[in-house]
Amino acid sequence: MPALRKSKDQIREIEIKKLFTAALIEKGWTQKHLAKLLGMEPSCVGRAINYPLKREFHTLLRIADKLGVNLGEALIKSN
Repeated sequence: MPALRKSKDQIREIEIKKLFTAALIEKGWTQKHLAKLLGMEPSCVGRAINYPLKREFHTLLRIADKLGVNLGEALIKSN
């Protein structure tokens, strides 16, 4: 059986999710805490982390900035 291949968008989504999740773990924060810091609804932050390509780019940039991570690194890894 041939190996399943992921699309570039799927790979980008996985890399962004890994970046955000690792930063949350490193800081000891929950998505709810991050949402409070950003002044956003927890559900919005959760969707942005789990489905980043379906969110507005400025939302992802705000999250990356608050977490202190470089969103560009995740996008470069996915190419």
